[in-house]
Amino acid sequence: MGKHVETSGQPARCLRLAVALGVGCALPGGWAQAISIDRDTQLEGSHPSLSYEVSNGATVTGSGTAFKFANLVDQSTLILTSSTVSGMNSQGFALDLTNASAKLTGVTVQSADSALWLKQSQAEINGSSLVGQNIGVTLSTGSEMVLDGSQVLGTDLAGLYMGGGKVVANGSSITGGEFGIVIEDTTGSDVATLELNGTQVDGGTGPAIQVGIPFTGGYLGQAVITLSNGTTLSSGSGELVAVTDGSRATVNVTGSNLEGDLVAGDNAALALSLGQGASLVGNVRAGDNTEASVALADGARFTGRLENVADMSIASGGVWSLVEDTTQQNLRLDGGAVTLGDGSAFRTLSVGNLNGSGGQFNLTTDFATGQTDFVEVTGTSSGSHVLNVQSTGSDASQTHIDVARTADGGADFSLLNGRVDLGTWSYLLASEDGKSWYLDGSERAVSPGAASAMALFNTAPTVWYGELTTLRSRMGELRWRSTAPGAWVRSYGNKFNVATSAGVGYRQQQQGVSLGIDTPLPWGDGQWIAGVLAGYSQSDLDLQRGTDGKVNSYYAGAYATWLDSRSGYYVDALIKANRFRNKADVALSDGGRTNGDYNTLGIGASVEFGRHINLPQGWFVEPYGQLSSLVVQGRDFSLDNGLNADGERAHSLLGKAGATVGRTLELGEGRSVQPYVRAAMVHEFARGNNVTVNGNRFNNDLAGSRAELGTGLAVNFGSRLQANVGFDYAHGDALEQPWGVNAGLRYNW
Repeated sequence: MGKHVETSGQPARCLRLAVALGVGCALPGGWAQAISIDRDTQLEGSHPSLSYEVSNGATVTGSGTAFKFANLVDQSTLILTSSTVSGMNSQGFALDLTNASAKLTGVTVQSADSALWLKQSQAEINGSSLVGQNIGVTLSTGSEMVLDGSQVLGTDLAGLYMGGGKVVANGSSITGGEFGIVIEDTTGSDVATLELNGTQVDGGTGPAIQVGIPFTGGYLGQAVITLSNGTTLSSGSGELVAVTDGSRATVNVTGSNLEGDLVAGDNAALALSLGQGASLVGNVRAGDNTEASVALADGARFTGRLENVADMSIASGGVWSLVEDTTQQNLRLDGGAVTLGDGSAFRTLSVGNLNGSGGQFNLTTDFATGQTDFVEVTGTSSGSHVLNVQSTGSDASQTHIDVARTADGGADFSLLNGRVDLGTWSYLLASEDGKSWYLDGSERAVSPGAASAMALFNTAPTVWYGELTTLRSRMGELRWRSTAPGAWVRSYGNKFNVATSAGVGYRQQQQGVSLGIDTPLPWGDGQWIAGVLAGYSQSDLDLQRGTDGKVNSYYAGAYATWLDSRSGYYVDALIKANRFRNKADVALSDGGRTNGDYNTLGIGASVEFGRHINLPQGWFVEPYGQLSSLVVQGRDFSLDNGLNADGERAHSLLGKAGATVGRTLELGEGRSVQPYVRAAMVHEFARGNNVTVNGNRFNNDLAGSRAELGTGLAVNFGSRLQANVGFDYAHGDALEQPWGVNAGLRYNW
């Protein structure tokens, strides 16, 4: 700086002009008087009127001291703790370092112009406050400064004014009256490095970070700016980073949420990169002949406009949300996404050139009016990309809606999860020429939402019969050893694969527990036994494609059995009431979820007639027939995406004929064991059980036949304790039971 601005009595005005014009500032001689120090010195006491000239590599240390200003040169060092510097030298600085270093801890530095000037110098600032009326800190090319938990304030102009040096700020604040940070006088290889980590920058009336002098005749700026770990930028002008004509800036953001604009003038360069944990709500604007690009990666979010930004790239889960119809010159998608509409408006994205692969376009479509977001590529296109059309609980009235078009047919499109769920139905994506892509309603399948509703309405019979199996085993125990009152408990589990007449399939896995108490009745020579039971079961439904349901069943009932010990004839009877709590959790084609729940009541009864026939050597055969009936309350319910389902009163009438073969092995001392096998044919007579989804009617019954096989083991440990375990398998038209298991204990008193 060879030129100077002369002034008398107004150092703040002198420095402002000097900064704006890029020259030096000379003050009257009375401002520069100082004590010379050229050897290591310990400052003692407070001397607010004293100033120091430190040279010859000397180290000056002070704690709890105060002075006016200090000039340091010749590799000298200033180490201050819990001290105060309040004043300025002839250049307007409280601390002026040239080829020197400073370490400040808990220090307050104040100046009527600028608190600190670093020229080819280094500074470590910890828990300190640097306040200048004009500029907080000035840092020239070749200098470095680290701020930790400190405050930098330039009341009139800028908090930090730097050239091609390096500043690292951790957990600090930098505030200016017009600019938070100004970066200038960096050309050629002189590139400023600014790293803000958990730091707040406030630009007052102007940009938070200004690259290049915005005044006429000002200097250019070059900078690499890194914002991380919760750094915030604020600006009275709405501009977070402003790059003047001809200046250049690279801005890398991670772990920080920004709101505001990034702008670049003519013939400039601006490269914005948003990484993990980063978001920007604002716009990126560039002038004429400016190299501008935006890159999103690692889940970063950008909501806003691009003006004159030639290149946009989105990778690794990054998302760009449009705020208006947009034309973009170049777009590269590598695992990233573009969200066009938000449901309140439908938008068109027009892309000059689309490349990359694995990209996703999030679209909103009104299937009642045919309005839709739309993707158009006017130039070249390549790669395979996904269209994620927003799902809805309402049925579509349109069966052909255009959603994408490419001029060259180079890119390939598919639907997320292979479909779009629209109320009752799921639709596919089609293209007749490989260039225009549309939603095709000519081929459709039952949607997961509709399937979940039908499955829940259809599950009550399988829940009820799964619970009934355990009671049948209990009655078998009573016929075997039935001379005393007792209590029992039994746990069970069942797996069912169900295919309804509506073509909806699901897997059901049930687990539960029953308990009860019974006693011989005082009439009929002990041939009658009656009891009560209660229990709980939980059934988890898997409808595949991420959709599932749950049925919690609470039940209570009464049962009785009659056995003629001479002839072997028996009758078992049961009546049982259930309360079913049903819940659907539906995975939608657009990646969202919808839920719904409702409660129903059911009541059922079962009667079984058979004969126990004893054979030689403890063998027995037990042919039987059974008739069971269930009625479940009809209900309507809605998923929270608007899909409505109405289930009629459900019925089940099940007939069964089979036989049990086993052998009783006496072990002595009142103990015995009884293995058995059982086979039966089952037929479901009830038909209908209709379900209406959004006005579409489905037959939802389980009518048809199936075969059942079972085996088990009953053990008598004496007159008081018995145990039983059983295994079941069934296969038929509408229902398969790959496995069923139950085990229990009975105690007589």
